[in-house]
Amino acid sequence: MKYAPAETRRILRDRLVRFLPVSNTPALRPSSEDLIPDEQLLNLLLNLNITVESNTDRARTKYDAVRSKNLDQPSFDRLIADGWFRIVWGRIAAPYEIDVRVRATRPNAMTALQRLLKHRFEEFFVPTNTAKSDPALAGLVSRMEPGDAAKGALRRSLWGRFLPDLVGHSGRSGPFFT
Repeated sequence: MKYAPAETRRILRDRLVRFLPVSNTPALRPSSEDLIPDEQLLNLLLNLNITVESNTDRARTKYDAVRSKNLDQPSFDRLIADGWFRIVWGRIAAPYEIDVRVRATRPNAMTALQRLLKHRFEEFFVPTNTAKSDPALAGLVSRMEPGDAAKGALRRSLWGRFLPDLVGHSGRSGPFFT
């Protein structure tokens, strides 16, 4: 008899099925007040400005603001030329090793680069005036607004509380994809 891995696995699985671990987890569903119609969600997303800290222009502005206090640090363009990070599709990207190395430096050394790499994954969600004035979206926008009205930006953590589990771990599960 020849060795057949697939057949061997099938036979062993049939014989030992009772010993295999089983994980039955119930589907996570948001509460009924967090469910909104698809049209309303689409209208909200169309009237929402998403600001990413890793955007090249925004990153350059933030870097230059911190660098103005310490002019001995290299310029934004010099860091790109020296390979500290690169621009990919209009956003900054730094290798993991460089990120770890920069964070491990002394607190007062490379402060502008430390700040840039530390905050590059932050995102802000800002509802437009159209979304704020739409009566159908007024309740949603008011729940999204942060406590500090001067900032007018919605952090990712608030977005996560606003619409929990829109997309599950598989990428296409959740109440809006069933």
